[in-house]
Amino acid sequence: MAGSKGSTPTGRGPNPFDYGDLPRAELMRRAQIAYRLGWDVRFKFTCVACGMRCAFADLNKLWTEGECSSCGHNTTVVRGGFMLQAFKPTRAMMVWAASPDEIRFQDVPGSVDF
Repeated sequence: MAGSKGSTPTGRGPNPFDYGDLPRAELMRRAQIAYRLGWDVRFKFTCVACGMRCAFADLNKLWTEGECSSCGHNTTVVRGGFMLQAFKPTRAMMVWAASPDEIRFQDVPGSVDF
């Protein structure tokens, strides 16, 4: 969801894939937009030790640190992504979700309060 639509090999470090993770500030800005439209968000991060993609159990919470479900390493989360979830998404939510990132997450004054 965040960044690119897939993973691409990078050939660096323990994580050979670039998941298109975003910096925390941009990640939170985009998640707030989705949340205000009615979506729940499940935040994801990449373990710095083994490169496994991990997700937080709690919806709508971005923790500063996460434990890898594969190797158990604690990672300080400085970048990440998220997944959208909804039990009964509205038509407007689905139209928004299918729109390109440039439209969904455009930075316009007053779009998100900080």
